[in-house]
Amino acid sequence: ATAPDPLRALALHHVEKLAQRWKAAVPALDASWEPPEVADALQGVEALERVGVGHAPLKMECREYAAKIKDARGERAAARDFLGADCRRPNQTEPDPQRRAARCRGATSALV
Repeated sequence: ATAPDPLRALALHHVEKLAQRWKAAVPALDASWEPPEVADALQGVEALERVGVGHAPLKMECREYAAKIKDARGERAAARDFLGADCRRPNQTEPDPQRRAARCRGATSALV
């Protein structure tokens, strides 16, 4: 169900205001950021884009940072650092190691 137009417009207005506040609060990567913080920033940028507010500079900085981490530490380490997933360790949701590795590669590629 969709809200009536006046209510929907008001909700969108508040979401856009909140998105602009987040964008102002997170203008660029900080040198002290770790991979999980960069992943959070990328998720924030994605949320901004979904409501029509772009943040291209931060998105590009995050992508460059993620690529550097991937190049320096390798794909498995990047998955572990950014997603908290170790592709070599078995888990309960995906016992097949080949499928688990494929899923980690897919998630890492989507992030990086």
